[in-house]
Amino acid sequence: MQGTLAGIHRELGVAPVKKHAIEDVQLRRMLAGIPTRTKRDMRERALLLVGWFSACRRSELAALG
Repeated sequence: MQGTLAGIHRELGVAPVKKHAIEDVQLRRMLAGIPTRTKRDMRERALLLVGWFSACRRSELAALG
């Protein structure tokens, strides 16, 4: 019931809170924290870069993964 009411409430004009995009300095810090030893590490780095350069939403990046 709560989920239905929440969906109706959003539908009636309450906009979701927008998130600010990260800046290049933040991206560099995030990339510096990911090692490059494994294929998974490289995949994580690649997803961050693709997402940032193409301005993808989180859901769009998740669909790639």
